[in-house]
Amino acid sequence: MEKIKSITEGEFTAKTDDFINQYEGFVIKTDGQDITIGVSTGQCCCESFGCIMTNDDINDFIGAEIKSITIVDEALNGKEIEELEYLDEGGAMFVNLDTSEGLLQFVAYNGHNGYYGHSAVLVSNQLKQQEYI
Repeated sequence: MEKIKSITEGEFTAKTDDFINQYEGFVIKTDGQDITIGVSTGQCCCESFGCIMTNDDINDFIGAEIKSITIVDEALNGKEIEELEYLDEGGAMFVNLDTSEGLLQFVAYNGHNGYYGHSAVLVSNQLKQQEYI
């Protein structure tokens, strides 16, 4: 199993669907790879591009071993996506890292007017996923 060496928040680039895009999110460095989780920062008009966050204290997971990485449909706190009023027409993508220190969850939210969407990505050795939210 890989151990988490650091978790940083910031901007990164990732190649998905034959395009290289700019993302804002988290980079999780392990002793075997860099795992990136983010939401695209490109804008077509005056829309905002959403956000990515975690309610967990990321410092608690430094040194933890990663058991699995999954994309799930529900929040760790059990709230349904429909209950989050501030999402406007946007969506969400939840990413769970099951670790030796417990579950570390990230969520990418996108709030828009229903016309422009953005992509959320998870890139790791185990998974490469892009969803439009």
